[in-house]
Amino acid sequence: MTDTSFASVSINLQDIERIARKLDLLPAFSAGVQAGGVHIKSILDVYPASTEANTPGPYPKRWYKRRYGPFWTLKDGGVHSKNTSEILSDRWTIVAYNDGLSCKVGNNATYARFVHDKDRQPPIFGQRGWLTIQAVARDEADNVRDLVSGSIRAEIKRRGLAP
Repeated sequence: MTDTSFASVSINLQDIERIARKLDLLPAFSAGVQAGGVHIKSILDVYPASTEANTPGPYPKRWYKRRYGPFWTLKDGGVHSKNTSEILSDRWTIVAYNDGLSCKVGNNATYARFVHDKDRQPPIFGQRGWLTIQAVARDEADNVRDLVSGSIRAEIKRRGLAP
């Protein structure tokens, strides 16, 4: 069986959840959590700029065409390729669980863990601009908290509970 496990990271929202629970605002909390998942996914599903690894060239050049797979130049000048891409950017998912109070952002491409998991990512991928899920969660935690808090504030305002 192939190991397709992926990194697990979390952004702590316990204090915000506790307040939402006390004020009977869990639906607004849940909406904010899901918006946070969409935000994280929107960062991770963008490919970095192309590099020499994506550029064709003369023999014995090998390159990778995104959304397709590897190409290689033959001695006679011809080119061969193999369509092996699982189209990484299209394989991101957002799954709500715990009655919508939590969500998981993941990628089900078999090679995603080697691109986006800091513990498995080859150094060259980071050098070429591929982000890790751990770095995105760390860097975007405050933005996710702001999305969740903003959703709760909007519901409080909608209910007329705040000036």
